[in-house]
Amino acid sequence: MRDEDLETFSKELLTIGEVFYEKKDKNQLAPEVVMLWFDALREHALQDVLRALRTHVKTPVRCKFWPKPGDIEELICGSRATAALEAWTKVDGAVRQQGRYRSVVFDDPMIHAVLAAMGGWQAICDVATERDMQFQRQEFCRRYEGLRSLIDYPAVLLGIRDADAFRFGRAMSPPVLIGKAIVAETVFRQGQLPGAREVLRLPEAALSEMNQQDNGDREVRLLANA
Repeated sequence: MRDEDLETFSKELLTIGEVFYEKKDKNQLAPEVVMLWFDALREHALQDVLRALRTHVKTPVRCKFWPKPGDIEELICGSRATAALEAWTKVDGAVRQQGRYRSVVFDDPMIHAVLAAMGGWQAICDVATERDMQFQRQEFCRRYEGLRSLIDYPAVLLGIRDADAFRFGRAMSPPVLIGKAIVAETVFRQGQLPGAREVLRLPEAALSEMNQQDNGDREVRLLANA
């Protein structure tokens, strides 16, 4: 969390204390106490902390007791581990279905950031054995769980054909969108790929199809034309 998140965090903690735990005594949630909480959880994103606080008060066993920062830490880390495994499942499926020649865009920018740090899309596709793939899974999940903030990420994970086209300034094929297409399109548009906007675009037909989805809930993979 950043310093500017303190006000939002304080309001949430005070509200939970008053509504669910009758902590109306100002000394129980004095500013210095709230600050101790904030510092203890500072390394986590605000949305993760708020989600964990709300999960605590909704969980039958946990909700009986006023949480400690360690309880919230446990909820955050547990949910991250689950999210990391779900993200890896998407990556593993895309590796097996699309391979190293096709460019892909996932519906999760953290996948892009982690795979870029691990050498890129082609590198993960070139893993030779299932045993080596298990090591890659462990490394991916470790990095995914440890990613605290996302400043930038590659807009698209380039396959071999488009990497060559990009190198020579030629037009590239539309990427394969993995997961929820409308979310993947947002990931693409908000990502970083200097100099590529004029040579890599999502096709109008693909955008039109995404707009016709039922609120983006249906998972779609838009395959580029050969």
